Amino acid sequence: MRSECADPPTSPIPVESEDDLLQRAMRCHQAWQFDDALRLYRELLAREPDHADAHHNLGVLLALQMHSPEQAVPHFERAVGLRPDLPQFWFSYVDALIRANQGALAQAVLPLAQAHGLRPVDVNALARRAGQATGAPDVPVQTAPPSQPTAKPSSSDTDVWQTQLIALFDKRDWPACEAVARQWLAADDQAAFAHKALGSALQAQGRLEEALRAKRRSAELAPDDAEAQANLGNALYEQERFDEALQVLQRLVQLRPDWAQGYVNLGLTLARLYRQDEARTTLERALQLDPSNAYAWNFLSGAYQDLDEREKAQAALLKAVELKPDYAVAFNNLLFHQNYSPEESAESIYAWYERYDQRFCAPVKTALETSGQWGGWTNAPLIGSDGVRRKLRVGYVSPDFRVHSMR
Repeated sequence: MRSECADPPTSPIPVESEDDLLQRAMRCHQAWQFDDALRLYRELLAREPDHADAHHNLGVLLALQMHSPEQAVPHFERAVGLRPDLPQFWFSYVDALIRANQGALAQAVLPLAQAHGLRPVDVNALARRAGQATGAPDVPVQTAPPSQPTAKPSSSDTDVWQTQLIALFDKRDWPACEAVARQWLAADDQAAFAHKALGSALQAQGRLEEALRAKRRSAELAPDDAEAQANLGNALYEQERFDEALQVLQRLVQLRPDWAQGYVNLGLTLARLYRQDEARTTLERALQLDPSNAYAWNFLSGAYQDLDEREKAQAALLKAVELKPDYAVAFNNLLFHQNYSPEESAESIYAWYERYDQRFCAPVKTALETSGQWGGWTNAPLIGSDGVRRKLRVGYVSPDFRVHSMR
């Protein structure tokens, strides 16, 4: 079967139009058939050297997918020269300059890009990256008067961007994911999916406040998108904004009453707000929907413990470890619980510690021995001011030196 990206028959079919050739190149680009896309974009430019979209798309292919931003820059320069009214072209151009280690030139171009409609939020994000590339401090760019709105991108454009974002997300290429999302938003700042992808990319890069803004915008634009609501709720939880997270996650379980993870996230938030009865009920609901969720069993044990239901807490931890034997956090919690359980004998507790050692400690020791990094301590002896050798005294206060079950 002939690929749709393959060359069409030369006879008796008429010569392919420039628009059709562009569409075929974009389909190859979207399908990650990069060599075919590269050839078709170049074929189109050989016919029509002033085709702005072909220059721009070829630049995107070279900069992001083929990791050759230096080759992309001339195409973006030509694209913005032909269509200076398109903000997404300016975003792509400046992004490629930064990737090509031309941060100083990128900073010089930014005011011109903003004058042609590039949003201040995108300008400032690019300014920060350019400053990092040059070692200079990034200075926020002042807001310019808004330019005339441009046409929304076509469905084929958005399909290409969405496909690229999904693939980059799977590869965990967060800087490239951010670049594609911002490129999309430069063309259409109402694209909920682009805001959602941008939030995830920023979160993964540790830029939490920026990520939260993007996730808020995604949730506003797509109030019925459960994933967008979950992302926002989790971001608020991680920043300890529990009251806000609660409102978002309550809406989430209304949107997706059959999704166990939504109840898990809501239960955790309720627990952090000291609403343990509600946390227990919510986590139990999660386990009704997904009895094999080891994380839910572990979190439920904490609610049981806070409600002084110690036997249920222990049973929940045993279930978590049974479902996920490599779940170190649950195993740690189980050992902590066993240490202070009057029903457990010393022999039983020791047996659990042996299991923990076999599962988590012995492999580490073996790996260190294999690499030659395992050995005895060689610390110098402690000598007092009087020249007398002293013993080092260690006081063991709590299993984690912070929280004790007998406090």
